[in-house]
Amino acid sequence: MLLKSREKSFELVQFEALRGRIVFSEEQERLYKYVTAGFMGECLCDEMAESMAERVIQLRDLLLASGGRTCQVDSLLVVAGKVYLLEIKNWEGSFEIVDGRFVGLSACPLAQLQRSKTIVEHLLRRYGFHVEVEARLLFINSKISLYGLTRQEPVLLRHQVEPYFCSVGEGSFWDQWDRKIGEFLLQQHVP
Repeated sequence: MLLKSREKSFELVQFEALRGRIVFSEEQERLYKYVTAGFMGECLCDEMAESMAERVIQLRDLLLASGGRTCQVDSLLVVAGKVYLLEIKNWEGSFEIVDGRFVGLSACPLAQLQRSKTIVEHLLRRYGFHVEVEARLLFINSKISLYGLTRQEPVLLRHQVEPYFCSVGEGSFWDQWDRKIGEFLLQQHVP
C-alpha cells in the first residue's frame, strides 16, 4: 500500500524550467545532471518495488526530524512490525570502501545511512513504537564498481535489489499495526 508517492524536488523542477532558457554554468550543469540522475534512480527503484505493493506499506521521499536533526529518506517500507529504510544511489563509476568509508568522498553514504537510521529509530521510540529498523544503501545503477565491499556493509547492488525486495517481510502482509507505523511516519513528514 502506497501511503506517500515520490515527487520531483523543487530544485529539479527549477532546473527543468530553466533548461533551454538559459545557458547553465559548468557547476549548474553538473548539479542538474546529478539531481536528475538521482531522481531517475529513485523512480527506477520505485518500479522495482511495485512487485510488493500489495503486501507492504510504502512511503517515498520523506523528510523527518527528531532531536533537532533532520534526514531525507528515499524510501521506507513497513511490514511485519519492521521498518526498512532505503537510501538509493544512482552512481556510476568505480569507488573503494576502506574501513566502512568511501575513499575520496567528502560525504560518506554509509555514514548518511546510519545517521538516517538513528533519527528514524529515535523518532519511533520517542512516540512509543519499539520496532526494528533495517537500513540499506541501494546502488541502482548497474555501471558501478565497489571495491573493498564486505558482507558486513548494508549495501545492495542492482542485481541484489529484486531478490532483497522479495525477502522483505517474506510471507507477510501489512497489518493494522504496520499501517499505524506508516501513518505516524507520514504525519511526521516535514513538507
